[in-house]
Amino acid sequence: MTWKTYSIAQIIEDVQSGFACGNKDVVNGFLHLRMNNIHSDGKLDLTLLRRVPPELVGSKYRLKKGDVVVCTTNSGKLVGKSALFDIEGEYAFSNHLTRLRIKKDIAEPTFVQKLLWLKWQLGEIEPLCKHWVNQSTLPKEALLALEFQLPPLVEQRRITRKLNRIAAHLDEVKARLATIPSLLKRFRQSILAAACSGRLTEDWRKNTNGEIVNDIVKCIQKRMIGEANTPAQRRNAETIFEHSEERNSDELPTGWKYIALDKLATFTYGTSAKSQKTGSIPVLRMGNLQRREIDWSELVFTSDPKEIEKYQLKPMTVLFNRTNSPELVGKTSIYRGERPAIFAGYLIRINNAPELHPEYLNYCLNSYDAKTWCNQVKSDGVSQSNINAQKLGKYEIPFCLPEEQAEIVCRANKQLRLADSIEARYNKAMAFVDKLMPSILAKAFRGELA
Repeated sequence: MTWKTYSIAQIIEDVQSGFACGNKDVVNGFLHLRMNNIHSDGKLDLTLLRRVPPELVGSKYRLKKGDVVVCTTNSGKLVGKSALFDIEGEYAFSNHLTRLRIKKDIAEPTFVQKLLWLKWQLGEIEPLCKHWVNQSTLPKEALLALEFQLPPLVEQRRITRKLNRIAAHLDEVKARLATIPSLLKRFRQSILAAACSGRLTEDWRKNTNGEIVNDIVKCIQKRMIGEANTPAQRRNAETIFEHSEERNSDELPTGWKYIALDKLATFTYGTSAKSQKTGSIPVLRMGNLQRREIDWSELVFTSDPKEIEKYQLKPMTVLFNRTNSPELVGKTSIYRGERPAIFAGYLIRINNAPELHPEYLNYCLNSYDAKTWCNQVKSDGVSQSNINAQKLGKYEIPFCLPEEQAEIVCRANKQLRLADSIEARYNKAMAFVDKLMPSILAKAFRGELA
């Protein structure tokens, strides 16, 4: 069977760029596809649609079923992504998109779109673009000059039908896999909830009474007051322990008590000095606190010896994000001493007493209970929220014997490692599935798809 080489220009009856419009939320306006509506999987994404004044939409800007829509302006990596317009309704398209109307006596639109998508996936489009600082464009001439081989129309349709069946099966697999992250999130939260409620160590727990926990807190009180260097510090420590907890400890297991965090730790704000792109040691910022751990990417640095001496972190230190967006304020991670580091001003270092296990504290502050509390006490600004050290100190954590905290950490870590291993397998499976379609398309376009 003979496959012939065609350029895009030879297989289209029309090519048209869309139009720009700043008025994008017109009531009862005309639906206007933009670059975000072309998904990287080669399909239309109608999650966020804009509506423009109908009087701006001439006939040349109206899409028809079977049109191929190509993103010709975007960041360099995204220029060239495409989708087939195959839905009901009237739609126009923006100036970041180019519409190709295929000659259906030569080419099957779906076949052409998949060919274009594969070229984009293989990185063949980006070198043809013109690049600026934050944006790239695929010139019309370069788009129309793209060449590929086409079999006879009957064979195109046969291959397209088979590819559609394969794609539907892969979509089903991806849909099933896509449920795993939310399941893992709930699983991890259930582990933290069990850890911070005593359920995780119910079979381990010995007969204890709350007085033992109270005795531990009294020891911490005596130590904190004794370590005060000034009368003001002493009075502040005394005031902290005069405060009575509000939560009812009766809901906790025997031997547990809700204790305000400022009775178990002190707090230090991070440096406000400007960081540099290079330097002696990293300055951890709020973006480095991810999923209870430290993310060592996108670092800034300092070489200031005074800053390093004042703010250098010790291993097993818990950091609390005091300022961030309303959704992220209060996120907490533990610094394990992987490499020397100091911390920035939007973070609070929690200097926990020896009787409070830092990993257990990290669990408590990442629990659903703590997140709910953060939402209740945060102070909201225009775009950021804040929880200061004084408020943080009044969060009442479920406190138990240090021996039980250690057992909780041991058991919780084992289950969290299981969740991590499942997530790694999920990521591997998704990467495999994502690579399947380009591989199948390449085979199909070599005429090897039986």
